[in-house]
Amino acid sequence: MDNLLYVSDEDKQTARDKAQTYLEMVGLGHAADMFPGQLSGGMQQRVGIARAFFVDPDLLLMDEPFSHLDAITARGLREQLQEIWNETRKMVLFVTHDVREAVELSNRVILLAHGGRIYEDINIDLPYPRKSSDPAVAILQAEILGHFEKMEAEFQLANP
Repeated sequence: MDNLLYVSDEDKQTARDKAQTYLEMVGLGHAADMFPGQLSGGMQQRVGIARAFFVDPDLLLMDEPFSHLDAITARGLREQLQEIWNETRKMVLFVTHDVREAVELSNRVILLAHGGRIYEDINIDLPYPRKSSDPAVAILQAEILGHFEKMEAEFQLANP
């Protein structure tokens, strides 16, 4: 709770109510009074997500937010993030090297080539919520990996 309240300039009760709402959205309503050292890595990551939405940004930037988590925890957080996004409809720019994660969470995937130029801009029209076990997600993931492999092959040819 204090982690979220630290970034608030609202009156105390309004801020507490709002913080509790976001903690509940990430499944941590029960942990509001716990200290960071008492939280698992996944729980700490969920607090970070709650805090990011709590400040009500116009654009939320997320840079590899699940990269240091185990696969099961990351999968659960991707599902929770989709639920939160469905409720808030906040615009999120999500940076990831995990193609499955990109397909699961995004409306659009932008592949960046060496040097940072846009190599491919791919629209994703799969309905939400998306799960990594969904065959359509796996098919699109394979297609995007094919684009990536083509990009890498072109780079290797140009830079022997």
